Amino acid sequence: MTRLGKALLAALALLAGIPAIPAGAGHAPRIEVTQEKFRIDLGDGRVVAGADLVGVILHLRDGAGKPLAIRIDSVTSPSEQPASGLELYGLSRRDAQGAWSPLCKPGADGRALGFPLPAATPSDEDVAADGGGFSIACTAGARGKCVMLGYRPWAAAANGQSLRPYFEACARMVRADYCGDGRSYTRPGIRIDMWDSAGIQTAQTDMPFEAAWGPNGAVCLTKVRVPAISSLADVLA
Repeated sequence: MTRLGKALLAALALLAGIPAIPAGAGHAPRIEVTQEKFRIDLGDGRVVAGADLVGVILHLRDGAGKPLAIRIDSVTSPSEQPASGLELYGLSRRDAQGAWSPLCKPGADGRALGFPLPAATPSDEDVAADGGGFSIACTAGARGKCVMLGYRPWAAAANGQSLRPYFEACARMVRADYCGDGRSYTRPGIRIDMWDSAGIQTAQTDMPFEAAWGPNGAVCLTKVRVPAISSLADVLA
């Protein structure tokens, strides 16, 4: 367990050939999210995790609070960080006609994967999929990118400092959410470089300085990322 605790969801269905639990045995099946991994406690002492989750259907909610069926199609580890312990899930959602389609959009690296994060989905997130204590982040989205960059909110830096504020600042930075109000001032395909005081990322280029970031947005701003979207004066106003 981490200090983030567990997120629980009671409504789920299994398609992995797991026998039903006899009446009166333990508790109802529930899903737990620990360190951004899915685990299903079947209530009779058995736990389903890792590759055994393939075929499981999760019953969540979308951004409007309507039922949303999500199927786990694959479970992998990031090839560039095999020792990280992070699990990436291929996910599909079912539409009103019963057809399945990918939940996540592919990013620049071609991956269209996701994983659970504690707390609700931000209003400006690409995919709204909430499970009563956790939500799903896609690797092509801001939160997913920040975790993949090393800003894991459940972990600590080498000096023992929590990475959660860095994760939150990274999400603001990726979205160019200067004011911390959920409004983005960027667009897909814009290259950025970053570094931080925790030693997670170091500058790789000599690109001109744009902004310094904190969990609530930019704390210092010298130029806007995409002048065609908004001017510096507009943002400062």
